[in-house]
Amino acid sequence: MRKVLFISGLLLMSTIVGFAQKNENIQIKSVFGIGYDDCLSSAKEKALNNAKINALSQAGIEENINSYTDLFKSETSDNYSELFTSQVFTNIRGSVKDISILSEKKAITSENLIKYEIEVKCTVIKYNSLPDQFYKAEILGIKPFYYEGDKLTWSVNVTKDSWLYVFCIPQNNEEQAYSLFPNDYEPQFLMKSNTIYEFPKKIELEQFLDGDTQQTDRMIMVLTKEKYPFTGKITYKNICEWIFSISPDQRIVESFAISIVPKPQ
Repeated sequence: MRKVLFISGLLLMSTIVGFAQKNENIQIKSVFGIGYDDCLSSAKEKALNNAKINALSQAGIEENINSYTDLFKSETSDNYSELFTSQVFTNIRGSVKDISILSEKKAITSENLIKYEIEVKCTVIKYNSLPDQFYKAEILGIKPFYYEGDKLTWSVNVTKDSWLYVFCIPQNNEEQAYSLFPNDYEPQFLMKSNTIYEFPKKIELEQFLDGDTQQTDRMIMVLTKEKYPFTGKITYKNICEWIFSISPDQRIVESFAISIVPKPQ
């Protein structure tokens, strides 16, 4: 039976808004990518990701290119947990947006794999800033596991005035990801620096497990110096796009694996 980590009274939001403060937008008129797989859609996705890497390289972002490979590999395999436990968000120096496909070619290799070649035009956002080494957050209270019916609470203390965004991605179905904070009952507010804030603020958000075996979900916390509203369907890919639209010096990204287990009989 499928299990879902549920927080009562939460609403999803609508379209991602991109931000590129202090960044450089570079137009790439033509770049190619090649992907191989025994599945057509997967081969196309790999070709598109290869084109993104080539676009980043063409825009002069050679540094930490392996981080992009790790990012796109996790997207293709839906292994978002690996992504959020890596240093990808710290190492990446740019992102790709506004992708338009110019041409596509498909072929079968001698190994009976699908070869997908794609040509795209796109915009590369080149960050002109590095992570702020003095921008830190202390997050306490998140436990590695909970029993069914336990309350989820945490505290945040950040070194600079910040806005907080918290998401949950269920292990079995990331399409059911949702916002923990802000939500319909707890509006967003500017957190003052060096002040401890307890969450939830006004109500108890009960979590429960619908099933009889353990599930580990991913809790993602993003703190930003300015307000960058996340509006759109909440999936881990959309969360990544939104995070990468924010300059590295403007954000902190933390994630936690949360296991929920049935109460002992």
